[in-house]
Amino acid sequence: MQHSRSFYLSLQSLPSKKRDFVGLCYLVARLADTLSDSGRWSSSLRVKYLDLWEDRLRKSSSTDWEINESLGTFTENEIELLLAGQGILENFFKFETADRDIALDLFSTLFKGMRWFIDNFKDANVSEPCFAVADRQVFDWYCYSHAGCVGRFWVQIFGLPVDRENLAIEYGKALERINILRDLVDDREQGRVLLPRSELQAYGLRTDKPWLEGDAWSKYQSDYIRETRKMLIYGTQFCDSIPFNNFKLRFSSMIPLKIGWQSLDLFEAEKEKTQTTKISRREVGNILRESIVDLALNRRLNRRYIRRMERNENLYPHG
Repeated sequence: MQHSRSFYLSLQSLPSKKRDFVGLCYLVARLADTLSDSGRWSSSLRVKYLDLWEDRLRKSSSTDWEINESLGTFTENEIELLLAGQGILENFFKFETADRDIALDLFSTLFKGMRWFIDNFKDANVSEPCFAVADRQVFDWYCYSHAGCVGRFWVQIFGLPVDRENLAIEYGKALERINILRDLVDDREQGRVLLPRSELQAYGLRTDKPWLEGDAWSKYQSDYIRETRKMLIYGTQFCDSIPFNNFKLRFSSMIPLKIGWQSLDLFEAEKEKTQTTKISRREVGNILRESIVDLALNRRLNRRYIRRMERNENLYPHG
């Protein structure tokens, strides 16, 4: 699970009744993500402690958490989080069983995705990048296991109608696609490529050569962004479906969408992918102010973002 400003801002804006629980679930997932993708532990050690963390979350009678391995390769903040596991567990079991069950269903999917990541990228190195995502089907599952499932959790924990789940899942997968494109350079420098290998090859992007530039990459990125925008349109429908009187949930749900859409605008203007690009704090501030006005005036997002998508089609035509 990627740590992002958008999720932090969403969390701060949530209705108070569920804010503490959702925030705690975020810490649970962050700790698991730290175990799976930080420091320099062996893959077997990562899986061992990820399994132990999930086991402790499922056993309220056995919440002891202790790491008996060196934490020297983790950052100071990561070490602080890993050592806070005992307190996180104790607080998790203070919440209602029904909420915990919803969260455990989420964690099961997230942790499965993390185990897949550990196993498939264990031999990754910068001199010979690992293209572990074989095809579109695996890529779609990966996006679901890292973010689409969070959309499902969002619907369930806030008691929204079950027919909103598919919208929320597609919205979550779109956000993960944005994360993957944003972090592409950093990931490749660690020997990992999360884009589907078969699609890259179909665009003539050879996995044994540098390929983050040129006409073939430009076309691939353009098509990737176009499809991601279409998935974000499901997010606009999801946000619009939240009742006006549930304004905090509506506000917190629209922030990642707007940040994600503007990030795609930024990526689309790049001729080649040479660095990790993020929108500025100033732009985030503008998004927050715009969202407050949208909320106050009960503006709908769907039609507006469909028009934006059409404008982008004219600016960056297919092919």
